[in-house]
Amino acid sequence: PDLNSATVSGAATRGEGVCERSSTPRGFRVNGEVEPLDFLIEELSSENAQQCVTCISRLRVIALALGQAKTRSDLIPYLTHEIEQDKFTDEVQVSIAEVLGSFVEFVGGVADAHCLFPPLVALCSVEESTVRDQAVASINQVGKQLSNAQVQGHLVPTVLKLARTSDWFTPRVSACGLFALAYKASVDGVNDTAQGKELSETFCKSLGIDDSPMVRRAAAIRLSELAKELSAALIEEDLLPLHRTLLADEQESVRVNALRGCASVCSRISAPTQRELLEKDFKKCVQDKSWRVRIACAEVISDVAKVCSGSPECASSLQGLYESLQLDHEPEVRVAAALKAAGVAESLGAEFSKDTIFPVVSGLARDPNAASRVELATVLMNLAKPIGKEAALTLLLPVIPLLTEDENTNVRLAVINCFDSFIGVVGLSEEREQESLLRLIKSLASDKNWRVRHAILLLLPVLAQELGLDGFAKHLGQSLETHATDHYALIREDFVKRMAMVSYIPGFGASWLETNVVKILIARAKDKNYQMRSVLLLGVEHLHAALSQEVMANDLIPLVVEMATDKVPNLRIQAVRSLAAAAPSMPEHLNNTVILPKLRDQTEDEDMDVKFFAEEALSALGASCAPRVRMLPPPSRSATSEQRMAASRSGPGRVPVGRSGPPQHKPMVPCHGAVLASRMHSRRVGGVQARARGCHRGLARSDGEAALGRATRERHRCSCAATPPECRPSVAAALARPLVWRSPHECNVSGTWSKRLWSFA
Repeated sequence: PDLNSATVSGAATRGEGVCERSSTPRGFRVNGEVEPLDFLIEELSSENAQQCVTCISRLRVIALALGQAKTRSDLIPYLTHEIEQDKFTDEVQVSIAEVLGSFVEFVGGVADAHCLFPPLVALCSVEESTVRDQAVASINQVGKQLSNAQVQGHLVPTVLKLARTSDWFTPRVSACGLFALAYKASVDGVNDTAQGKELSETFCKSLGIDDSPMVRRAAAIRLSELAKELSAALIEEDLLPLHRTLLADEQESVRVNALRGCASVCSRISAPTQRELLEKDFKKCVQDKSWRVRIACAEVISDVAKVCSGSPECASSLQGLYESLQLDHEPEVRVAAALKAAGVAESLGAEFSKDTIFPVVSGLARDPNAASRVELATVLMNLAKPIGKEAALTLLLPVIPLLTEDENTNVRLAVINCFDSFIGVVGLSEEREQESLLRLIKSLASDKNWRVRHAILLLLPVLAQELGLDGFAKHLGQSLETHATDHYALIREDFVKRMAMVSYIPGFGASWLETNVVKILIARAKDKNYQMRSVLLLGVEHLHAALSQEVMANDLIPLVVEMATDKVPNLRIQAVRSLAAAAPSMPEHLNNTVILPKLRDQTEDEDMDVKFFAEEALSALGASCAPRVRMLPPPSRSATSEQRMAASRSGPGRVPVGRSGPPQHKPMVPCHGAVLASRMHSRRVGGVQARARGCHRGLARSDGEAALGRATRERHRCSCAATPPECRPSVAAALARPLVWRSPHECNVSGTWSKRLWSFA
């Protein structure tokens, strides 16, 4: 039956009860219960495409409600029927295809997963290519979980049926993406079965030479996938002739996609066949009239060279082909070939790289196009390894200063980011490298552009490992303080992190940190600029594990404790974080006498953010701030708010600082507008939006007094903005009553609106 036409009376016709239209949620009720499938049908009948997509994204919930048996018998057939009737928009179909790919567990597991094929196969025939691509991907995703017998029994016939559909080209296009999976399941060990041969012949002798260019293009795209699965006999017999045919196809897009599978095909054929393919078919593509085809040749030649370079004859052919691409009359082709220079150089040898590749790439690195210069500068630096140390020092090192003076910052950064690999090739052990390369690095460390300075800073661990302790101190020791006092916060923070990395290099360690870095941190404590003072706090946060406890306790922790009372809230926040980070590495007596008491003091800070981070730090350390919190006595409910506040000031419930044992009373919290809508206050903390918590946490007496004023200011906003219309009169009435102090367990801040409203009242 047409399930859409049966929507209104679907449940009634099944004799399950009287169906009635429900307003919330939309759907149908049978004996008071919503039928999941009817609810889905109702939602998908909407004209709002986004609503339908959202509904499909929750298809797993519908399947869970239906159960596995009904999902197979009702839901899957319904989707198949609707797809075949073209009832869904393209967006909904894409969503269906995506969801069904991960639907195996909802239809009964792998044993029944083949029931997902009918709707997905129906989607393989639609006009929209994105729908077909997603359907093919989902079929492959499901098929990989099935056994070979299931694939042979359910998927292979479907693939052959799609491939032989002559009504329209779309099923044949989709079938091209399923042959690799189908053939893999059809192989009996190393021998080809009749089913496997049939699949190979269908792909290579039917789809690959189809009259429709779209089908041939799809076959060319999937050629590499099938080449990895076919046996050697079928490669020589079926796939290689098809590949040559596609490389000479009249359609440009077919030739381009066939070239992308060239490396996979070459990896499965013998060396003489490789040479024949390169000198006849690939060479024709290199000389093709279409510049897009020649660019495709340049993009794949690195992978082809990696596969074929084992044969000297093939390597010689590839050298001539690559040289032709380097000298192409189209600049786009030359750039595309140059971008693959490093991969080609590794495969074709150092001599060819020095004599042929390097001169062309170094010339293109000065291309007027800035985007091309960025990529080519990276390629040029990556040529250091293929050409070797001596050639890199002779040819490449003189070019590097020119690239670092480029007017485009991205070009300079591309070169600097490759310094670590370049240094790994040439080293810094000889005077020649140290004189030229280190002079360049030191000049870049003081560059006007902060991104350049930051990139040089990130190189410090590599330089420390290459130079050793004495060489690092000699050449770069003076620049450490420059990095620590840079005007950009990212550089100052990463300076501390990189110093931690340097300390773990053999030969450096804690003694080097204490001698060279700690004095820089201590000097920052008296700086007038609070941002410079924060360097000390960052150093304690990131270096505490690498420094000795004696240095931390005697030199750094006292300064951090002093800075915890700084007038700048940002510094107090960072001081709290530094103390919390250092506490696990400190002796227990220092934690108990200095760090934890200071963190408890900060829980009473006037700044909400400082209080929050202090409480978080104590919580992370397993400590409690309870001894510092003054508890409120439980007041009588008949007393006025002024009497209750006066009673709290009198102090019978106050817990003195340092008292041991459990508190006499539970902390009281005010049950005001924060129960329904917590007050979220944004504050800039170190450039990051830190959201201060509202007054729904346990509050001390002074905080409770401040909360009274805040509650008055928040009443109108809470009652109007954070409450459903039907609840606003009750909220307004509750706001007019005296403030009542409740313990935390009495304030139900979750559940339905009626429960929250009850707690509020």
